[in-house]
Amino acid sequence: MTGCNIGTACRTVHQGGYDESLRADLPLIEGVGPVRLVEIIEAAGWKRPRLERLRDVEWATSLRQPPLVRLLGVTPEFAVTAE
Repeated sequence: MTGCNIGTACRTVHQGGYDESLRADLPLIEGVGPVRLVEIIEAAGWKRPRLERLRDVEWATSLRQPPLVRLLGVTPEFAVTAE
């Protein structure tokens, strides 16, 4: 798994890879979209799940980027909240 930002080199987030047999058993290994995420949260018994955009985090992330890269923007960041 890697973490990449525009204008920077990719870095390894995890120290090693997973075996294919383990990856096949991890249902969310490739990520999950917002609709599916809400379905999973509701199925777990949580009420009123919401995705909240973390604009302050995005702003702080953009400050670390070179000026020209800032013009392209940053990847939107979200937090999930539920009751």
